[in-house]
Amino acid sequence: MATADFILRIGYAGTLMAYTPGQERRSAFSKIKDWFWTYRIASANQHTRSGYFLLKGVQAFKEKFPELASQLQIQLWGMIEPGNLEQVKAFGISDIVQISGYFNKAESNAKLAACDLLFLPLETGEDPIYIPSKIFDYIKLEKPVLILGHPSDCTHILQRAGLGILADPYDVAAIADLLAELVRNKAQLPEKHVVDWAYMEENFHFKNLSQKLVNIFEELK
Repeated sequence: MATADFILRIGYAGTLMAYTPGQERRSAFSKIKDWFWTYRIASANQHTRSGYFLLKGVQAFKEKFPELASQLQIQLWGMIEPGNLEQVKAFGISDIVQISGYFNKAESNAKLAACDLLFLPLETGEDPIYIPSKIFDYIKLEKPVLILGHPSDCTHILQRAGLGILADPYDVAAIADLLAELVRNKAQLPEKHVVDWAYMEENFHFKNLSQKLVNIFEELK
């Protein structure tokens, strides 16, 4: 068994849907398969915001790198749909992935702060501008973020903050290889990444973005 110093801990707090390929779920507002209503007046393909693709990646990681399996620990807590736990058991990765229930904000942030990396599943689709509020907690913690998704405004913000590690959710083999690389290089991961807050404020703070829009409109007059 690996000692605590050699275990890579990845954490996620929040809502995590369950997804199984071939089992369709539909929004009450949409007839499009595998699309769900989001917290805005639009819809987005969210099956990649489930735990499925991470869990498949962990399964492939364990099969390909069994010698590293004891050095990876993934903790998921919050509103985790039961199907995720069923998949953890079915994929034979209960020794790596632990699922818990709800913690209050302070407890959850403390658990995230104790992790080496944070996990962020993102939807794919034609709308790359959706930014989940979770990323602001992640940036504040200054922890690297393992993102399963496609390039978007959200991934851009995290990568410009120096925190985003992006992987394609549909490339299970690549996820497995990335997990192995992260485990092997755990010692090189900083306890905290120093975010360039001046850059972040200049480019992403609402008041500065608003002023940039004003300047553009003035130039177009």
